[in-house]
Amino acid sequence: MISFLTRLNKPLQETLKNVSDPIQNAQITVFYYVFLMNLVKIGVLIPGYIATQDFLLLGYCALGVCTIFVIIKLLLSKPEHLNKLIHAVLIIKITMLIGGTIFYNGDLTLLTIQDIFMVCMWSFYALKGKWGFHYAWIATIPLFYPIIVQGAV
Repeated sequence: MISFLTRLNKPLQETLKNVSDPIQNAQITVFYYVFLMNLVKIGVLIPGYIATQDFLLLGYCALGVCTIFVIIKLLLSKPEHLNKLIHAVLIIKITMLIGGTIFYNGDLTLLTIQDIFMVCMWSFYALKGKWGFHYAWIATIPLFYPIIVQGAV
């Protein structure tokens, strides 16, 4: 287990050697581990999707895994583009949240609420004030969609 964690941490440590700003260093570290944890979340979801034969969501999982690896590779090879990566990831995640809520099932699930929370938290942590507010506001659209469509108050 220790050797696995060492191998997992080694590329990050190599990248951090070239970053002098301690805040950017912390953001890269958090970004890296959050993305690795997304792999765990996808791994938990896959057996359920296989059991229900939900091939659309399995496809989304495969796309998500590919996206995670590409973004981690970009982060480790070009840490100076951290803000661009954060914007790209937030846009992708918000698009998935809104698309999943509006076009797939229209229901609010615990996973959807968790993802909204993560977008809000990450946008304010990584991008601060104005951008954090904009991304957080847009990310909450799935919360209000059932109320608007169903007319429930």
